[in-house]
Amino acid sequence: MPTTTISSLAGSRPLPELLPEHKKRITPKRPRDYACWAVALVIVAGLVYTTVTNENYQWPVVFEYFTTQSILDGLVLTLILTVVSMVLGALLGLLLAIMRMSHQTPISGLAQAWCSSSSTCSPT
Repeated sequence: MPTTTISSLAGSRPLPELLPEHKKRITPKRPRDYACWAVALVIVAGLVYTTVTNENYQWPVVFEYFTTQSILDGLVLTLILTVVSMVLGALLGLLLAIMRMSHQTPISGLAQAWCSSSSTCSPT
């Protein structure tokens, strides 16, 4: 079987070439797959219809409570905290990745110690 070579930082290693007969085949959809989807959609549509049209939910009262100033302030604060934590997490991850790639032993050692103690980094 012919092989191709992939080079990386860790070295080169031969990989077998994928022939058409070795590739995974995609199975076509069967009628029962479509029937299951149809049943699931009917169930979801029934639940949505029941939720929207049921008078016991008292939707005007729900909308009145959800539009009070304290709820809206909490929603804005939640969105701000979400964006800030995403940005800080991305910056910290980028900093740790750069530190781990460093050729300076103390810097890469600190990053490796952080990753091994917090188990948030993927193994290299």
